[in-house]
Amino acid sequence: MDRAGQRSREPERLLLRPGKRNSIFLLTASTGFVLIGLLMIHVGGPMPRAPAGDARVWGWIAVIFFGLGIPLSLFQLFSNRFNLVLTPDSFSVGTLLGTRTIRWRDVAEFSAQVMAYRSWPLKPVEMVRYKMTPGSGQRGGLLGTYSMSAESLAEMMNTWRRRYSG
Repeated sequence: MDRAGQRSREPERLLLRPGKRNSIFLLTASTGFVLIGLLMIHVGGPMPRAPAGDARVWGWIAVIFFGLGIPLSLFQLFSNRFNLVLTPDSFSVGTLLGTRTIRWRDVAEFSAQVMAYRSWPLKPVEMVRYKMTPGSGQRGGLLGTYSMSAESLAEMMNTWRRRYSG
């Protein structure tokens, strides 16, 4: 209780964390391809159809390229950086390079977008796009949906925007 006899309240704040499924998939796939690359390095030998004819070359390429996915996926799994934080003033999106904060009053609207692929194994990618207020001409998007559907997240973001942009 504060001096006036009223309970002091911290402003409303919502923290959303990304789902772990994609990071686990990236970790598993990267590890698998690194192991295949190591097998290629160990076995070696000519590859008649490959542009560079030795399996060791392609093995090293696989180890280096897919090896980068292992620390990236571990960082995504265990870092607190990749969050979406909603506050009465703004929302903040954490990325690998840092945090970007955008005020509610600077956003005109949020909308769900689905980018569909035509090949079978890949499911459509959902994301939430936002359009900045008139005059800025800028657009942006959230890279994840934080374990929600894109429609639900866009609806929630629009609710927060209407509530706090005034």
